[in-house]
Amino acid sequence: MTRLRAATVKEMLVLLRDRAGLAVLFAMPLGLVTIMAVVQDAPFRDYTEQEIPVLFLDHDGGEVAILVRQGLKDSGVFFPSDSLNGVSVTEESLRESVRKGEFQLGLIIPEGTTATMQQKVDALVKHTLAGLMPNETARDTTSISDTLDIVLIVDPTAKSAFRNSIRSSIAQFLEKVESDMLVRTFSRELQQLTGVASEVKLEGGSVITIKESLAAKTELAGKVAGNSVQHNVPAWTIFAMFFIVIPMATNMLRERDSGTMQRLRVMSGSLAHYFGGKMLAYLVVCAAQMALMVLVGMFLLPLLGLDALSLGAHPLALIPAALAIAMAAISFGMLIGAVFRTHQQALVTGIVSVVILAALGGIWVPLQIMPETLQIIGGLSPLAWSFDAFNVVFLRGGGFVELLPHIVPLFCFAMVCLSVSVLVMKRALR
Repeated sequence: MTRLRAATVKEMLVLLRDRAGLAVLFAMPLGLVTIMAVVQDAPFRDYTEQEIPVLFLDHDGGEVAILVRQGLKDSGVFFPSDSLNGVSVTEESLRESVRKGEFQLGLIIPEGTTATMQQKVDALVKHTLAGLMPNETARDTTSISDTLDIVLIVDPTAKSAFRNSIRSSIAQFLEKVESDMLVRTFSRELQQLTGVASEVKLEGGSVITIKESLAAKTELAGKVAGNSVQHNVPAWTIFAMFFIVIPMATNMLRERDSGTMQRLRVMSGSLAHYFGGKMLAYLVVCAAQMALMVLVGMFLLPLLGLDALSLGAHPLALIPAALAIAMAAISFGMLIGAVFRTHQQALVTGIVSVVILAALGGIWVPLQIMPETLQIIGGLSPLAWSFDAFNVVFLRGGGFVELLPHIVPLFCFAMVCLSVSVLVMKRALR
C-alpha cells in the first residue's frame, strides 16, 4: 500500500509540474464547452423561438393574401414586410434581398390566387352535393388546377430542416384559408338546398389533440435534449477525459527515455504499483475535470443566457459512469504511451485517434443522423459508449441498473488496454 501511495504521489507531482499538460486537460475543455454551447445554442433551439422577418409581395389583393399575412403576424414568429427601406418591394428586389441574406424568407402571392382557390372550392362543394341538389349536375373538377403556386423564396444558405419547417408552417396557413372557404361555401349551398339559413362552424378546437409526454421525467420537461448545454457538457467532458492521452503518453515516454523507468524497476515494487499509481493519480484529474464541467454547466453557462445543466433524476449515478469513462480514457493513454517509442508517434497517434473516435462516437454530430455504415462503425467507439452512459443519467433519468449495460463495455475496454500495456512494458524492460 505504501508503494502504491508513493507511486500515486509521484504521478501527481509530475502532473503538477507539467503546466502545458494541465492546460490541455482543464483550460481546453473549459473553453470548448463554453464556446460550443454558445455557438450551438441557436441550432439546438426550435426555429419557432426565433423572430423571422419575411418580405411579403401581394399580387392578388384578395382573401388568401390577407389571411396569410394575418396568419404570419399572429404566429409571433414571422414578421411580414412589403417594403425595403421605405420603398415598396418588387419581385426582383425581393429575390435579390433574400439572395444577399438581408432577409431569410420572401413570399409571393400570385395574381388570381383567391379567385382560383374559390373556383376550386365551389367546384368541389357542388360536386359533393350534386346528388342532393335539384337541377344540379356534378361538375368536373379535373379541369381546375389542383395546386396554387404561392412562391416561397428562401435564403440559399438555409439548411434543409429550416426550409422544411417553414414550408410546413406556410402550408398550415393555406390549409386554414381553404378550410374556411369550404365551410362558407357549404353553408351557402346548404341554405339554397334547404331554404333555411344555416351556418357550418368549426369552432371549439379539435376533438382530438396531441399532447406530448416525455418517456423520462426530468427537470428539463419539454426541453430534454433540446438545448446545447445538455449535449455539450457531457460531450466535451468525455473529450477532455480521453485527451488525457497527451500528458499520459508524454510522461511515460519521458520516464523511459530518461532512465526513470529502469530505476523504478531496480527499486522494490512491480509494474502493478507503477500502473496503479498512474491510474489513481489520473482518476483524481478526471474527477476534477468532471466537477469543473458540471459547475460550468450549472452556474457559468446560465450567466451567458443559456439553460442550466440538469443532472437528471439520479445524479449519483454519474459517479460510476464517470469512473468507467475515466478508466477507459486512462487505460487508452497508457496503451499509447506503452506501444509507441517516440514522442511524435505517441502524440500524433493519440490526438488523431481521439479526434476520430470523437467524430465517430457522436461527440460532434449525433450518431443517429449519420449514414448507416458510419453508425455501425461509430457504435464501436468507446466515446460513443461513454456518451450513451452519460445520456442514460442526464437525459433518460436512469439509475445504476439501467447504466450497468453501458459501463460494462467501458470497463472491459479499460482492462484490455491495461493488459496490453503491461505486456508491452514487460517485454520492453527485459
